[in-house]
Amino acid sequence: MLERARWAIPVSAVPRKEPKQPYASYFRAIARLRREREIPGRGFARYVGQDAAGFGFTETNMYVDWESPFTLIGLARLLDGPGDGRRSGYLVFTELLPEPEASWLRLDGRPHAAELLVEIDGERSAR
Repeated sequence: MLERARWAIPVSAVPRKEPKQPYASYFRAIARLRREREIPGRGFARYVGQDAAGFGFTETNMYVDWESPFTLIGLARLLDGPGDGRRSGYLVFTELLPEPEASWLRLDGRPHAAELLVEIDGERSAR
């Protein structure tokens, strides 16, 4: 694998929890978005947008487990702008690979995350 799959979703397309909306209803709306876009159950999310000067920026990746209610709280914080505003930009979701259960690195019998980085140079040397 050279790169994990990613989904870029306009913030305007991500359901927002209304003040009196039950969490169960909001959870179903998010689940529908996941199904429609075929987003896996776990991964990383971040906000990518522009600041007032028009420069692109990104937030730090947030671990996402769509089965956890805490994800919904974190997602709301990630996408809410200053005051009651909502940011414009994109929610970028990146798949979680390998899944923790399939990790090749084990310490004391428990899986641990590991990445190997290989730099590929497009220029060939004249040897």
